[in-house]
Amino acid sequence: MARKRTRFARLKRALKLAGGVAKPGSELDNFIKFENGDETHKIKVTNKVPAAKRKRVGIALYPFNITPGATPGAADRYRATITIYSNEGRANVGLTDANLGYFALNKTNNAGDNYFPAQLIIFVPGEGESEETSAITKKKYKRKNGKSYTIPFGRAASAITEGEETRRTFLAQEAKKGVGSIKASSVSYNPEEFSNAKQDLESALSAPAEGGGNG
Repeated sequence: MARKRTRFARLKRALKLAGGVAKPGSELDNFIKFENGDETHKIKVTNKVPAAKRKRVGIALYPFNITPGATPGAADRYRATITIYSNEGRANVGLTDANLGYFALNKTNNAGDNYFPAQLIIFVPGEGESEETSAITKKKYKRKNGKSYTIPFGRAASAITEGEETRRTFLAQEAKKGVGSIKASSVSYNPEEFSNAKQDLESALSAPAEGGGNG
């Protein structure tokens, strides 16, 4: 299950305010064509990361939303994954296993599908800029060259009672400090989530009174 994201929020708000119409050739008009499935306005995803680097490897984490016991162990950790690409990227900026709360997988780890670990998304700049044209709006923009990495994290064993926000702040500072010239210029964040579709549902009907109902 993927995290929920709101894409194109600015353009959708503008489209609503414009009553669903736009000046031909405008950014909003191009967005309407994209929304309507126009072949010339489709997003083309070009993944420059080699397939071998996109492979996911397993890690085990202590989650933040579960209070650890006095002597937490492997059975208290949850399984998560990271791509080889991001695993190398985080090491390059000096984010260690210990700092990120990484442990080797163990057969007693929790493997719940409803666990989504907290994530840092870091950008490590390269040399120069590239001029791009949006496939959706056809608007030209400059993109700084570099690499982005998505890095899950959990409680650190050395600070097991520490909260998620405190750990996030520490890791962001470490990523920006980096190693030599390799350092993050920006860091964003996805909070940890435990999501269960069945438990998240709210009843559309109020429960009948004891003994109530019409049969």
